[in-house]
Amino acid sequence: IAAGFLIYYNYQSRRALTEQRMLETARALTMVVDRELSNMQSDLRVLATSRSLASGDLPAFYHRARFALEAHPDAVIVLSDATGQQLVNTFLPFGELLPKRSARDAVRQVFATGKPLITNVFEGAVTGHLLISVDVPVFRDNRVIYDLAMTVPADRFATVLLQQHLPPEWLGGIFDSNQVIVARNRLEHEFVGR
Repeated sequence: IAAGFLIYYNYQSRRALTEQRMLETARALTMVVDRELSNMQSDLRVLATSRSLASGDLPAFYHRARFALEAHPDAVIVLSDATGQQLVNTFLPFGELLPKRSARDAVRQVFATGKPLITNVFEGAVTGHLLISVDVPVFRDNRVIYDLAMTVPADRFATVLLQQHLPPEWLGGIFDSNQVIVARNRLEHEFVGR
């Protein structure tokens, strides 16, 4: 009976320790992801107040946006009107014919609320890659005139997940608000986007 009690106590202690470690890892991961998204949003808010955008000088804004991407090398900045039509997309040279944004619901929400948002995973209209987008409104005379977005590949968050150095037996993942997998530490190519 004593041996059985010791085995059970040992099991419970290890389980509690593992649960605590998982909780701490989840909190750290949440903080890193939140910081990453917050930095993107802050950079977009600054860009939304640029003189070239206020004056409607889209070629100058394109160059300013490209410069802003030095801090986010794998990102793309997209400027859209209320219909979701892309006016600027730093993935392509300025003046290229651009499609409407894949994340039109995000554009509608930014125009309706005047508030920033973070999208769920979607397939990019230009790149065809799985993306996450941070969108902010651009105001003129107290009304939203543009949606300004920074999109990043979903696999950017796989790097964040790998930096957590999870034990090899752990399965870690990052999900969007629709419970779609954004990143995973194992078999990510099979599961991301599902």
